[in-house]
Amino acid sequence: MISAWKRQLLDNAAELFDKNNKSRKQIEGQVDKLYRQVGRLKVENDFFRTYARLVSVQQRKKMSNLNCPSRASPANANCWV
Repeated sequence: MISAWKRQLLDNAAELFDKNNKSRKQIEGQVDKLYRQVGRLKVENDFFRTYARLVSVQQRKKMSNLNCPSRASPANANCWV
């Protein structure tokens, strides 16, 4: 019985001294979630980069200016393209 407690203590000792009190499983879950998100964003970025190469410069400018009819207007200050 004491050996089981000792084994449990040794397996979970890091969690006892963790300031944020997050378990290793929670942290690993967050890391996995972030890796999936990075992978998804990389796929999206690669797709849009490939698509951008397929369309002409004029078409890209037209697509980027759809939400920015007038760059001089202060209302469109967020239009950065």
